Amino acid sequence: MNPTLTTAVVLYLGLVALVALAAAANAPVQAAARSGNVVGRVCVAVVVAVDLVSLLRGHRPVDLATHLGYAAAAVALPFILTWPGARTSYLLIALSAAVTAVVLVRLGQTWA
Repeated sequence: MNPTLTTAVVLYLGLVALVALAAAANAPVQAAARSGNVVGRVCVAVVVAVDLVSLLRGHRPVDLATHLGYAAAAVALPFILTWPGARTSYLLIALSAAVTAVVLVRLGQTWA
């Protein structure tokens, strides 16, 4: 697990959440919220991929099942909360980004 990468993605997801809240308040940043959501999904996938490579190289967290659950949730939650291609509210984009950031933090904490 790369803590610097995880921190950067968590901060980015926080920014996406703020932009999505601004878009929900009718600020002219709707396109930025939508594209930020897509980029955030890609960033989360990269964090989880790096994490899985660490697992394959032999690093084991204290509770492997919990760790894998957080990894799966981090990838699945953005898709569950904001279906790709569906008309999604900006409040759901904000919620998705915030919840995914929390899951990534918890994922990182399971390495300790």
